[in-house]
Amino acid sequence: MQQNLFIPRTILALLLVLTACKKGPDNWGPDCGPCAPVPGCQPQQKLIYLYYDGAYHPQSFPKIKKTFAANGTVNYLEISLPPFAPTGGEEHSLEVKYTGNRVYLFNSATHDTVLTARLDACGRATWSDHLARDGNRSETKYFYNAQGRLSRTTYEPIYGFANLRYVYDKYGNLIKYYYEEDPANNMEFTYDYSRPIKGASYDFDSNLPMQGMILLAALGHIDFPAHHLLRSIRDNGEYPYDHREYSNQVINSDGYVTSYDYTYYYPDNHARNVTTWRCGKSGGGYPKY
Repeated sequence: MQQNLFIPRTILALLLVLTACKKGPDNWGPDCGPCAPVPGCQPQQKLIYLYYDGAYHPQSFPKIKKTFAANGTVNYLEISLPPFAPTGGEEHSLEVKYTGNRVYLFNSATHDTVLTARLDACGRATWSDHLARDGNRSETKYFYNAQGRLSRTTYEPIYGFANLRYVYDKYGNLIKYYYEEDPANNMEFTYDYSRPIKGASYDFDSNLPMQGMILLAALGHIDFPAHHLLRSIRDNGEYPYDHREYSNQVINSDGYVTSYDYTYYYPDNHARNVTTWRCGKSGGGYPKY
């Protein structure tokens, strides 16, 4: 009899804990709910080649290049950012410092603070403050669903507010994000479900409205997982011409995409991404505190 009474009390206690942690349908506290699955590898370098004059040509500044500390966290980052990626935009050489549950990115030449972010117990970003080179600041807050995936961002740039929602398929692939104030203004992602993969680092950065978010994704603190080959991205909102098609994808023996071609902005614009992956004990995943 005592054992039968103990079981429902245990379940009740568990439900009370989960209820206390959960703040909304897709907004969990930073120390509640499961951490998202940790990827086994992360991109160490991404190089972009633009197609013109009948051939692919490497860009002078790498899209992403990282070095790592002994504990596996990034300590140096070179990155080119939108709004004109991969052909331009801001280019940064950044030193990365971790202090407690915070991460700081400093311009390696001027030592100005480019980004400050707060991390949760899973190593996911919950807040960031980004200073662009034009002097504009933007503050972003990040929220996660019960599966540990990014589900909502609130973005406060100098010119106003923008809140976005992120939607995933049953496999965990990002299939859409949209503006809360205007759901018809959205980006849709399509996949080849006959081609499962372990991971890929796709270039759709120019579609993301937050540069601070792109910097955190480069460090591994925001993850848009790809479990199948990405085929296309369509902008159903303000810039319908910003459509991308992905092709010629090469998958290595570990199941990660090492190169692919894509169109961007206009059908006659072509680029190639070549990704070098870092795998193993100290590679990939999120640092935990």
